Amino acid sequence: MVANLFDRTLVSFLPTKGAQQRSSGGMLPFLQSLGFSSENTSTVPGALTLPAFFNAVDQITNDIAKLPKGVFQKRSDGKGSEKLSSHPVAFLINKEPNSLMTAFTFWKIMAQAAIMRGNGIAVIERNANTGAIASMTFIHPDDIRDIRLVGGSLFYILNQGTFHQDDIFHLLGFSFNGYSGKGIITYAATVLNIAGAAQKFSKDGFENRGLGFGAVETEKAVDTTVKKAIETAINSKLTVPGQIKTVMLDEGMKYKPITINNQEAQLVEQGKMSVTQIAQFLNISAYKLKINDGLNYAALNQMKVEHLSDSIQPWAIKVQQECDRKLFSPSEKQTHYVKCNDSILLRADQQTKGEYYSKGINFGWFTRNEVRAFEELNPLDGLDEPLTPANQFTQSQLEKQLKDE
Repeated sequence: MVANLFDRTLVSFLPTKGAQQRSSGGMLPFLQSLGFSSENTSTVPGALTLPAFFNAVDQITNDIAKLPKGVFQKRSDGKGSEKLSSHPVAFLINKEPNSLMTAFTFWKIMAQAAIMRGNGIAVIERNANTGAIASMTFIHPDDIRDIRLVGGSLFYILNQGTFHQDDIFHLLGFSFNGYSGKGIITYAATVLNIAGAAQKFSKDGFENRGLGFGAVETEKAVDTTVKKAIETAINSKLTVPGQIKTVMLDEGMKYKPITINNQEAQLVEQGKMSVTQIAQFLNISAYKLKINDGLNYAALNQMKVEHLSDSIQPWAIKVQQECDRKLFSPSEKQTHYVKCNDSILLRADQQTKGEYYSKGINFGWFTRNEVRAFEELNPLDGLDEPLTPANQFTQSQLEKQLKDE
């Protein structure tokens, strides 16, 4: 059931009504003149058939979904915060937001809705006796009828009923008014149209204009019946299985393959350009879409950092701030907050991870048992004390050490 819901949301996040578009010159009219329609790529799930678009949305939403989301409480003495792993909100946002899906699935489809339709919405359901939050139920974008500002409060008019803003978790996409979002596909329509038309043109070329597409030239007049016989003979030779195909032509006849012209050849480059443009609309590095020509190891590591800071952190902040606003009681809002641990996105590289852990231990950021916990290892006795470099003791620490000696 969860899988069916996930498939339904992914495929139907795209609006069913086409966005208004301005006519443009260049590649799109050329493709349309050849009979290749592209309107489905910006109005129906056909946009998800574009590899770059699907992969970009999948990459971003996966990264948002896999971020660990911790609940913290500021210490009363002002010295840092404490992680509250047993807080009910921690279970809700990390384990099971509702009875139908895991936390990963919930955050992924919320992000998909926010990116492609502008609004990722879930209804917050509370315990009738205690008022504590019991679950968050995802609302499909097709069930969102309107979002209205009335008397300083937002009201969400859904097919399931009308809800006050306090009862809605709202992950907002691109917006002009701050409370109602617009799907990115609305503004990327032209780029998606060109990419879709180019993809369809390439498909037709492979199917109907392969290596055997050509013409026979001769200076002599040829009877219609003879032409048909020659055509049939050549086709029968070129379509048989096997790698070696030899066609014998009569004297004076020449076989001339018909290849694509220069304008059609531009479609190869247009495909690469479309990937870059889709990446720009979705604010994701092209290397994440498997375009990494000429990038070395150091450049790829830097790209990972840029992907985190430019593409993922803005969404992580949206999640954190909406959790702070909607999931804590009025008294908890003063001291409790949610923090996404985005360092998990940089841990895939073992060498970089090892250096990060080593610095954290040697300079006292982490204890050795904390690092073991990151790697899902059991704690060991004697590894809970933070280390301090010998050349970085404070004056009071040096005096204490001398006194103890």
